[in-house]
Amino acid sequence: PKFVARFEHIKRDWRKIARQINAPKSLPHKNKSTREKHYFEYYDDFSRYFISDLYAEDIKNFNYKFKNSPKIIFWR
Repeated sequence: PKFVARFEHIKRDWRKIARQINAPKSLPHKNKSTREKHYFEYYDDFSRYFISDLYAEDIKNFNYKFKNSPKIIFWR
């Protein structure tokens, strides 16, 4: 694709999209989260491993950092 909007730059990226599709320049913020902790604090070791494995391609392509992802060994 020529352009990929990123959530972490949603206001800036929306302005670019809005110009292209002739939409309002402002984007309302609906359903704002009320959580108090950083999202990463909600993950345990297994979920960090699972998410980092499941989204490995996105993490690499978007240069995200999903730090402290443990190596999990599964026993049969």
